[in-house]
Amino acid sequence: MDRVRRWGRKVHETDDRAAAMDGAHVRYAKSWTAPSCYGDPAAEAALRQGLRDWCVSEDWFAPARPQAPFLHCLPVRRNVVVTDEVLDGPRSRVVQQAGNRLHVQKALLWTLLETR
Repeated sequence: MDRVRRWGRKVHETDDRAAAMDGAHVRYAKSWTAPSCYGDPAAEAALRQGLRDWCVSEDWFAPARPQAPFLHCLPVRRNVVVTDEVLDGPRSRVVQQAGNRLHVQKALLWTLLETR
């Protein structure tokens, strides 16, 4: 709550994609999986059949801010979680995000080793 007052920002959770993207500054997608279908491509395909419109595509960004970047923590399944158009396009920041992850992991490792 203190951060909301301090910076005037807030997080709102919704399952309404259009509402979520309205004026959005960034789009961060996280892979979704079904552990019950792991290793069974046919079962996974059947499960995802009704979810094809949940693959992030460029048209999702229409109600967002014009320069809203796309982020994903990787690895990502192309054209399942996000289209090639977005992943390889100018709004994608996934490579920079992955590069930053290495430095955070090194800092964490350093901190853990330093305390021993």
